[in-house]
Amino acid sequence: SLHDFPLQLRRKKDTGERLSIEDAAGLHFMENWLGPRFRQRRALKIRNWLLAGGAAWVLIGLIWLNMDAVLNVAVGFIPESWEHKLGRESKEQIARILTLTPMGEIPWCRDPRGVAALERLTARLDMPMSADPDAALPDAARAPSQTASEAASNEDIRPVEISVLKSKMVNAFALPGRHIVVTSGMIEEAETPDELAGVLAHEMGHVTERHSTKRVLRAYGIGLIFQLVAGQGELFNAVGGLGNTLVQSKFSRADEALADRLAVERMAVAGLNGAALADLFERIQAQERDEMGEGLDSPIWEYLSDHPSFDARIAEIRNLAKEESRENAGSRTPPLDGREWAALKGICAEE
Repeated sequence: SLHDFPLQLRRKKDTGERLSIEDAAGLHFMENWLGPRFRQRRALKIRNWLLAGGAAWVLIGLIWLNMDAVLNVAVGFIPESWEHKLGRESKEQIARILTLTPMGEIPWCRDPRGVAALERLTARLDMPMSADPDAALPDAARAPSQTASEAASNEDIRPVEISVLKSKMVNAFALPGRHIVVTSGMIEEAETPDELAGVLAHEMGHVTERHSTKRVLRAYGIGLIFQLVAGQGELFNAVGGLGNTLVQSKFSRADEALADRLAVERMAVAGLNGAALADLFERIQAQERDEMGEGLDSPIWEYLSDHPSFDARIAEIRNLAKEESRENAGSRTPPLDGREWAALKGICAEE
């Protein structure tokens, strides 16, 4: 301040030198000469801080009002390799949470015949939405006109990784990086291959829209992107408690509705009955109502808790399935034969 006595001046780029003015006349001269400049600069600095603060609050407001649009842009900054690691890490964390297995081997179901049947069902579904159904099948089953290299060049037919967790809980969930986990309880609940295919197709809808990755960004903030891109933090240190976050957070109703619509479309492209998903939901809902006396301990409730507004969703799925059925009349074929379906049902059998 120019009112301090004695007054010390330094260069704008401080190199250590100081000019000390100790007499009153010199101080008065400097006040008249430099005072207006200092006051103008101080006022300009205050104005800039106010503008910057106001702009920051406006930006926060815009982000809050358009969070989905912001997340759609931000998720593009996540490299595929990191997203895959996010999914792999969260899959193990969630499996331990759901099976109460803090240590030791996670009870994954890996009966070879069941795994083969699941892979066949997955290949039937995991294809570009406008592609030939043979496009996503293994090399041996693919039409000769499409080579493996041509198929591999299309990211949309990169296979999802589906794991089956031994648990009575009726649940299935999508994770970042094209990971899907389905419980043995869900497989037991499904009465037909089409019903299970509907569940997988629904989760594939979440996968293709990267809904799980957006949930991580929503929970940890867009700053996670900049931290990772700038290399200022390890991936899993930045997202500690990832499994708990994905278990406790829910997809929005808009996300669920979109996943339902994509599931019906995917089922139609694969030549399957999209209404089977509504059949499964309807039966689960009826069972949940019968078991409400058991409270939240009911395994059925675990799936419903992630999927609100079942009545409206069931009706919408049936309407969508009717429209798709008219457009794809006569194209349905069974996803699995009886032997394959039995093998899939027994995927958790002891070897």
